[in-house]
Amino acid sequence: MMMMDTTQDNHEMVNDGYSQGGDAMQQEDADNNCYQTFFAEHTELSELIQQYEVKECYENIQQTGTAINRILSKYMEQSQLLDPHLTQMVSELMRIARRVIGLNSEKITFDITFQEKQIRHNLFQSICTLTKVRGQKVVTKLFPHEIVDLEPLFEIYKTIPANEWETKYILLLWLSMIVINPFDLTVVDPTNQLPTRMLEECKAQLSEPGKTRDSASLLISRLLTRPDMATEHLPDFVQWGIETLSNPKTTTFLRAGILRSIVMIFKIGKRDELLNIIPIVWSSVISEADTNNTMLRHLNVKLIQRIGLTFLKPRVVAWRYHTTRLTLMHLKNQATQQTSSNEDTSDEEIEIPEEIEQIISHLINGLRDKDTIVRWSTAKGIGRITLRLPKYLGDQIVESVCELMNPNEDDSSWHGASLALAELARRGLLLPERLEQVIPLLEQALVYDVRKGTHSVGAHVRDAACYVCWAFARAYAPDIMKPYMNRLAQGLVKIAVFDREVNCRRAAAAAFQENVGRQGSFPHGIDIITVADYFSLCNRTNSYLTISHYIAQYPEYCQSLISYLVDTKVTHWEKSIRELASKTIAKLCDRDSTFIFNNIIPILIDRCVENDLNARHGSLLALSEVILALKKSGISFDENLQEKIRHIVPNIEAKRLYRGKGGEIMREAVSRFIECMALSHITLPATMVVTSSVGNRQLKKKSLSIFQETIDENLKHPNNEIIEMAVKSLKAFAAEYYEAHSEFAQETAKKYIQQLETEVNPATRRGLALALGVLPKQVMEPNFNRAIDILISKLELEQDPDLQDADARRNAILGIISLCENVGIGEHGITESNVNKIFNAFIKGTNDYAVDKRGDVGSWVREASMSALERWAYLLANSTLFSVEMGTNLMRALLKQAVEKIDRVRDNASKTICRILSNELVQNIPHKHELVSVIVQHNTTERNELMDWSSAEKSFPIFVKLLDLDIYRYSILSGLVVSMGGMSSHVFKYSTTALIEHLKPQKELGEKVFSDMLSVGLEYAQDDRVIVPLLKSFALLLGHGVFEKFQPPQYNMSEQLVLNTTKEITGTCKNVQKIMLAVDLFCELIKFENPTKEKAFQRLFHTCLMSKFPKVREYTANQLYGALQVCGDTVMSNDEALDMALDVLCSTQWLEGIAVVKPAVEKLYEVTQIPKPKTATTASTTPTTTTVKQ
Repeated sequence: MMMMDTTQDNHEMVNDGYSQGGDAMQQEDADNNCYQTFFAEHTELSELIQQYEVKECYENIQQTGTAINRILSKYMEQSQLLDPHLTQMVSELMRIARRVIGLNSEKITFDITFQEKQIRHNLFQSICTLTKVRGQKVVTKLFPHEIVDLEPLFEIYKTIPANEWETKYILLLWLSMIVINPFDLTVVDPTNQLPTRMLEECKAQLSEPGKTRDSASLLISRLLTRPDMATEHLPDFVQWGIETLSNPKTTTFLRAGILRSIVMIFKIGKRDELLNIIPIVWSSVISEADTNNTMLRHLNVKLIQRIGLTFLKPRVVAWRYHTTRLTLMHLKNQATQQTSSNEDTSDEEIEIPEEIEQIISHLINGLRDKDTIVRWSTAKGIGRITLRLPKYLGDQIVESVCELMNPNEDDSSWHGASLALAELARRGLLLPERLEQVIPLLEQALVYDVRKGTHSVGAHVRDAACYVCWAFARAYAPDIMKPYMNRLAQGLVKIAVFDREVNCRRAAAAAFQENVGRQGSFPHGIDIITVADYFSLCNRTNSYLTISHYIAQYPEYCQSLISYLVDTKVTHWEKSIRELASKTIAKLCDRDSTFIFNNIIPILIDRCVENDLNARHGSLLALSEVILALKKSGISFDENLQEKIRHIVPNIEAKRLYRGKGGEIMREAVSRFIECMALSHITLPATMVVTSSVGNRQLKKKSLSIFQETIDENLKHPNNEIIEMAVKSLKAFAAEYYEAHSEFAQETAKKYIQQLETEVNPATRRGLALALGVLPKQVMEPNFNRAIDILISKLELEQDPDLQDADARRNAILGIISLCENVGIGEHGITESNVNKIFNAFIKGTNDYAVDKRGDVGSWVREASMSALERWAYLLANSTLFSVEMGTNLMRALLKQAVEKIDRVRDNASKTICRILSNELVQNIPHKHELVSVIVQHNTTERNELMDWSSAEKSFPIFVKLLDLDIYRYSILSGLVVSMGGMSSHVFKYSTTALIEHLKPQKELGEKVFSDMLSVGLEYAQDDRVIVPLLKSFALLLGHGVFEKFQPPQYNMSEQLVLNTTKEITGTCKNVQKIMLAVDLFCELIKFENPTKEKAFQRLFHTCLMSKFPKVREYTANQLYGALQVCGDTVMSNDEALDMALDVLCSTQWLEGIAVVKPAVEKLYEVTQIPKPKTATTASTTPTTTTVKQ
């Protein structure tokens, strides 16, 4: 519910079980595990507190304070769990605090060390956190309050620096507890100067922006309301405060401090003394009422109500309604207010000051305030003041509050009035005879929702209305509430299951539960609260589809739930709510199909062509779901109803409702409507008379053509969601109506194939590709091979970048596999002549790495291809067409994707592999047993949870084990090197670590990996997507010593690596990052024996140090310098040559032109005794022209 002040009333309400919600945008899926049942860290916290006294722990005292604050903050929402241990905790902390600040010493020392300051700061910070979590009122009652501590404590307070605000805050609270002791201040301070000094210090704190202002106000109020201070000092302080408030230069914080102090004075002071200072305060209070500052308005309304209470003698009026339960609840208040004699006071004996009318007027206006905190405080003030007024005035107040709940008032007025009604009811001031007037207003408040622009307001009003229902349950006897029980029960159930906001659903459930427990006459209350509880209602979808269906089994609720959905949720401003409401109505058809058929369908049909978009869209969706649900229930539609249903789509087109705002969502809804119409077996006549969208002429058209044209338009729409809905509608429409119209069906199929072949518009290709996959088998058999060929051709990247469309290629893949599943294996479908062609199309799709401004859009095609491969494996599982070669290539493609750099793709690929391997029908996969033991067995964790394959940390160590299988090694490495050399830090870290740890113990496997990585480089030559991360991967593996121990057999693979790398960075290469990675690799290869070492040096000298890019030359010099320092003694002939080479690298200005660096390179050849390359490289590699500036 609304945010509430920390008052005793609120604590009572929370402890009594009312659910107070938070923000209306609160997250739907609440984490139920955050709720504790006891103070689990008590022992740990006690040990941490003791560390404040252990000298050995002083060095880490800040960590101690942080740990204490962390534990306490965990119980912010369940602070009552601290209560069993609260006294012990506060006693220990305050005992240590006395010692730390020196109260236990005979003489207080103000000059303390830095470490002692740190201890003091952290200790008081912990106490401050405790007051924040459990509440200042509760904690300070446990503070020590010896009178002798007053003066030394105040002297200590004055020495605390301003930055230790937590210490100052707690010390002021401590002082405020001591001053309420009944003692004579002259006993402590014979000069009687201490109160004045304390008052001046507190005045200084009133202008502070932090918590010290609040504690200073509390101390001022308790000090000035003492009997020995009230007469002399109280009027002076109030006069000073009012004069300060009247000064326009006074800061907002000082105004707030003064107002809070005066409010607390009026709260705890004696009435006789307060009456004398009201004339001083009154005019200022009225003038401050219209300030724009929320905090000041809040304090002002508090002060107004406190002044009103001061004007009226304490009494509980006799006219109020009360039960035994209510009397017991207020027993303490009645005792302190001495109401035993005053309850019998008649209205005539109550004297009402003239100012009361003005005060009530201000409070009634306060219920309209724009801020919740002001309205909430005002509502409580109205309740308190009304409790002391005669019946006729109390009745006028109730009437004024009810008048705020009318359509002309805004949401703030409705909210404030609801809160006021709840407060009046809780105090027995809303008499039973008023319920007849209030209940209808309450029902309106429960469904209050006013559209404002793109959103609506009213969640806080509905929440407050639930609070009123909760208050009624506690305030009135069951016989009083019995006539209204059914209405309230239905109203609360509707909010509990259908409200958009989770806090409203929970508030309604709490109010419903309270009424069930106290009133006992809610229909089926016990059964409902066992299902609709605090946790089950946190998920909106569950509330709509599951809990409402359960509650609707009871006739008392069923029709009201359905009507509420149709009236409010089907026309809701949010699309997701309309969709959910439509599904819910359909699910409720089995509860009362007759009511829906007779009462709801006519309403929905009429709304389908309304001007209001929300009503039109929601009604069309709801009608779609309802006719399908009713048909499944066995209800038949007469010809008259079918005629109305058939004309909905033509009527929408005639009114041109696809145009303008909302046209896209209407297209989605129409597609769904056509789908449900077909699934419901609505008959179509040969022709229909429809209204033309131009000229309103009546036209006679073929029925099939009318709906087919709508589907075709939606198939060609650029919005993917519309295309998907159109495909679903086409599937159902074709299955229902094409069989009887074979000629029309063949024409449609050929039209789609022809358009797909010639169409260049990407949006059209997207829809048509999917459409071919859902047409009936008998339609597509004659056209199968042609359709397949055209779909495969659409996997090629267009030459024109503007025509390249990843969505179209993805849909082509999905269209192929859907078409294959539809037609199946046979003479007119999948045969030996086309099986490899189709399979190779899927493999090609897994190699789509197209990139545009949206990023790696090729991943969409790859994911679709993986899905297609899985479906393909199941389709051919029992056929000889699924060969070992096909099974090998299928698994290779999936394994490659399972180790690539995108988390989503890896997760998709890994799950696909697990499903295929787990299917016993899919055979002809080499090493299937080993794959199952490595991959599938890890699909479930030790806790019986599904493996998170998107986690690089978990997945890479599993898949690198498959490098031991020769048949899959190359494919895995072709994906793994991209991850190892990618930009994603977590993927790079875990992929590299996994491969290095797997290869280091296995020399022979390392040789095979090296060879396969060379092959990857040859296959993807000049493809920087692979070559750049491949170079980085080689350098990493060489740097970690993975390849340093083996001598390549037959030919020198390391020499081949130098050659391949040189080809990549020479010629027209302008990729500086790629060249720099090659430098890193060459610096690792100089550690090898000749001829690899010699060729690596040659590339470093001739290609890199002579590069046309100054940045590359400088980087090469730096990297080579570092490499020679590490391993120069093994790669150079002697130390003197090494020193000379390092000197050349260090002293040369490599950013200068080629003419400057060339002599240095010649010198390096000389000192390293490396022969120059036999063949000169191209001029583009070692230019003699001006260098390129980077």
